[in-house]
Amino acid sequence: MNLEEAQKIIDEVDSDLDIKHRKYSGITLLNTFVDELDFAAGHDIIYCCDFESVVKKMTETEVTLMARYGFFEEEDSWAFFT
Repeated sequence: MNLEEAQKIIDEVDSDLDIKHRKYSGITLLNTFVDELDFAAGHDIIYCCDFESVVKKMTETEVTLMARYGFFEEEDSWAFFT
């Protein structure tokens, strides 16, 4: 999947799951694409993994799930609000 396709999905899909389920599910899915999860935090946001390298390994369905979980691209990472 390329970055433009992924961003379009993320922009169009609403997150509709409870917050605890979304965070856990998104992090679990990301963990299937990387050997080690790396996190960074801002004021109200958590960043995880390199967006581009992970998106290239994902299917459209997986990107859609990440969008439903409330994850998005920011600072070249997958990110979610706390």
